Amino acid sequence: MYIDWMTLTLAGILLYSIISGVLHRFATELVYVVSRFISTAVGIGALWFTWVISIQFTNYITQNNE
Repeated sequence: MYIDWMTLTLAGILLYSIISGVLHRFATELVYVVSRFISTAVGIGALWFTWVISIQFTNYITQNNE
């Protein structure tokens, strides 16, 4: 029975290490994709915000000059 438990434990450790390795790799890829998506969204948002502010500022200047 001792050998069976030993084999079972070793198989469990091996399986766990394989699964955790795959999950870790998948999680790393997922985090990378999500971070890229978030940074892209933030960049687009910042550009849009700058664009809107510049339009408002330009309108404000042209209204005051008239």
